[in-house]
Amino acid sequence: MNELQYSKMFEIYDTHKTAISELVFLRIIQVWYEFINQLVEHLVKERLAGCKNYPKIQILMSKITSKDEIPKIIEKFDRTSNIKKLTEIENYLERKIDEEYRERIKLAITVRNLLEHNQGVIRESDLKLVASTSIKLINQSCQEQDFLIGEKVEITIYEVFRLKQAFYHASKQLIPN
Repeated sequence: MNELQYSKMFEIYDTHKTAISELVFLRIIQVWYEFINQLVEHLVKERLAGCKNYPKIQILMSKITSKDEIPKIIEKFDRTSNIKKLTEIENYLERKIDEEYRERIKLAITVRNLLEHNQGVIRESDLKLVASTSIKLINQSCQEQDFLIGEKVEITIYEVFRLKQAFYHASKQLIPN
C-alpha cells in the first residue's frame, strides 16, 4: 500500500470510527462464541475417544455414544444463553476465570445483544443482566463513561482493545498451556 492509500484509509476510519469500532467489537464477540463452541466440541471428542475424562461434560453428553452425534451436542450447547455458556465451560474444564474478566465478558455480550436487537439503546433488562445502574464503556477521550437507560451506547477502539484483552486473558485461564 502506498502513502495515498494509507491516507484514504485513515480518512475513512476517522469519518466512520464508531461504526467501524462497533463492527470489530461485534466480530470479536462472534469469534469468542465460535471459540467456546469449538472448545466444547474438542472436550466431547476427547471424552468419546477416551483420551481425557471431563466428568462434568457427561451431563451434556447424556445418551451420546458415537462421534456421529457430536453435532447434536454442539447444537444443544449452542442454544444455551451466551452468558451461561461461560459458566458451563468453566464447570466442564473445572477452571475459573477471574471475576474481572468474567464481568467484562458478560457486559460485552449484553452490549452486543442491545446493539443487535435494540439499535444500541439501553433497556432496564440490559442493566439487570449486568447487575448495575449503568453500562460503563471507554469513550473517545479514553475515559470510562456511564450509559444509562434510554441512551445509545458508543463503541470506541479503546473498548475494542479492552474486550480483546478480556477474551485473551479469559482464554488463557481456561486453557493455560
